[in-house]
Amino acid sequence: MVDKGKDMKKLMETLAKSSESQEAFVKSGLSTEGAKTSRIITTIESQEPEITPREAITAFVAWLTTRETVVTMSMYHNSAEPCDLVKQFCDWNKWSECRNDYTERYKIPGEE
Repeated sequence: MVDKGKDMKKLMETLAKSSESQEAFVKSGLSTEGAKTSRIITTIESQEPEITPREAITAFVAWLTTRETVVTMSMYHNSAEPCDLVKQFCDWNKWSECRNDYTERYKIPGEE
């Protein structure tokens, strides 16, 4: 399990060390990279996702269970309807389109 707080702290420490080195170069007149580091830190801190993957899936399933229309999903049924519902839900929430390699970014239970 990923600990975002711990990972962020490690990243911030690394950037701080990098920043100190860069600031020494800036003072000596050899580089202007140190000023960029504080902008990087600010950008990284502001990248907290609005919703986690688990929250998104839970919200989608919660929405499906409030609808009066039945949706049947299995390997024996056409996937167009569930895919249309995913698109509708994502569009409503103004979430971005799937990346081209999204099928390489998840695991299916029971598959190795």
